[in-house]
Amino acid sequence: MATLNTKLARTHRLYIGNTATPVDDIAFTPVTNENEIQFKYTADFEEVTTKESGGNKVALSGSESYELTFTANQVYTDPGLVLARASRNKHWKWQIRDCSGVDEKVWIEGTFILTGLDDKMSATSVIETSGTLKSAGEVIENAVPRALFVD
Repeated sequence: MATLNTKLARTHRLYIGNTATPVDDIAFTPVTNENEIQFKYTADFEEVTTKESGGNKVALSGSESYELTFTANQVYTDPGLVLARASRNKHWKWQIRDCSGVDEKVWIEGTFILTGLDDKMSATSVIETSGTLKSAGEVIENAVPRALFVD
């Protein structure tokens, strides 16, 4: 199994579609109080031995999967977290945007299912939420982050 695990910089932000199928990039809401995003790519492969391989194992490509995990503090009202709670166990569009420049650019985008949501209540009166998103359709990694599309 090949794995690529990336922790994203402070300029990368998590966005959720206002609906499961937003019409353009304006129809996304940021998870405002998000503290950390982690992006993980995994490829499973299968090892087989055939007569043609002379008894040697050959690796065949298999399924690919993506996982996003995030943490957020619920200090302020966060419309993005409200949408996330509504999207539980449903196919939903998510994006990671690079907000380092004047214009935001989409780095990763795709359909995910929110498979886990944990709330931790600490003594500091801050609720920390952790979420796990699993790929549920096409996920696009833009090698060069693309400009926002407005319909």
